[in-house]
Amino acid sequence: MGSGGAHDRTLDYVPALDGIRAVAVGLVLLAHFGGEPFRGGAYGVDIFFVLSGFLITSILLRQSAAGRVNLLGFYSRRLIRLMPALVVVVALTWWPATLLRDAGLVARDSIMSLTYTIAWPIEFGDAFGSHLGHIWSLCVEEWFYLGWPLILLLLLRFQRGIIPPLVAASAAFAIMVLAWRWYAGNGISSYILSGFGIVLGCVLALLLSRWKPRAPWWAGPVAVAIIGAMVVLNGLHVGSVFTRVAVDAAAAILIWALITRRDAFSGLFSARPLVSAGKVSYELYLWHYPLWALLPALFGPAGWWAALIGTFVAAYATHYGLLSLQDRLRRVAPRQFVALPA
Repeated sequence: MGSGGAHDRTLDYVPALDGIRAVAVGLVLLAHFGGEPFRGGAYGVDIFFVLSGFLITSILLRQSAAGRVNLLGFYSRRLIRLMPALVVVVALTWWPATLLRDAGLVARDSIMSLTYTIAWPIEFGDAFGSHLGHIWSLCVEEWFYLGWPLILLLLLRFQRGIIPPLVAASAAFAIMVLAWRWYAGNGISSYILSGFGIVLGCVLALLLSRWKPRAPWWAGPVAVAIIGAMVVLNGLHVGSVFTRVAVDAAAAILIWALITRRDAFSGLFSARPLVSAGKVSYELYLWHYPLWALLPALFGPAGWWAALIGTFVAAYATHYGLLSLQDRLRRVAPRQFVALPA
């Protein structure tokens, strides 16, 4: 999933949040490489959503507190962080994908992935078998972030009290209701509407910008237990919109616990292996699905192992191989600010 928020210079770096990323992407990998019994690991995407909404909103709030918001910088940073790796994955998986699917469909899916529009055919069942099917989650994120900074700026311009978190909470509830109505009417969850976790993360950031009570010691462990229980339930085919909501709420509680406490529990999420994996979680997410979809189909059981190992090799190589390019692009990125009233 989209990364880069935790490392933005306008937000204090919390290593444990990279630990959350590592756990989230680990769950997603488990859902695919582990097979049907571990399908509940797909809730890792929801954890990503909540964390992403929290981080991006926190960055915007930090900038607004200083009296200016770098909107062009916000959009350019996300593009610089996300697009190079996506281009690499789309380009390098194009030819193998054409060995299994019609070249025209591969071209369509590739173009729609690069333009963040592939969520539409996936939502309506028109991209079955696509090796880029996982890009739907990036589409949902980017659609949201096209509008959210502008909405937040308007809210902060006219009202800095309880109104902004109330508006965001109302939006999250409305999307949740729509998701439930879709599920009740179609018997399956909506990909696009499952993004209400992003809005919940925004609510958390807005609340903690005004009140920052220290989480009780048990909040983090309970949140992890809830997430684990929902993952198991989904693996048993009893998941629904409500289990997704529970995961989103637990992820928000976990974030709250990790940013307000420094104890043994937060130390677990700050462990070096987790932080290292969290830093490349976006690349791990990008690479795992096309390799999982293509290599076993091309090479049989050996392809499964090649896909698993290749995911980590390709992710680390892509992440660190693109750092210098991204640094150069950031130096020429727009630095125009929007002034906010005190």
